[in-house]
Amino acid sequence: MTVLHHLRELLDQAEAEWLIIGEIIDVYRANPIGRSQHLMRENLGRFDFNSGENFNRAYPDFYLLVKDRIDELQCSDEKQNKHIVRNEIKKRWKLWSATLN
Repeated sequence: MTVLHHLRELLDQAEAEWLIIGEIIDVYRANPIGRSQHLMRENLGRFDFNSGENFNRAYPDFYLLVKDRIDELQCSDEKQNKHIVRNEIKKRWKLWSATLN
């Protein structure tokens, strides 16, 4: 958290000076389930108690799932391409997450 605190200050300064092109998303608690898992006063986090699977490693590589479709759809319009990429990833995310239930 200390590193994030200092990084946030640098990012705020860079943003104020218009040095950031694009978007930076600060995900300081990317694993809230893991942070809340304790056993015998120890934070075990990261691992599902039932399967032993690491919460942070169980995601498919969405690039590999969408790259061919994106190649087919992309055009010269940057905004349109951004929309295409996000929509294709969103579709694959919905398909993948439906398999979890």
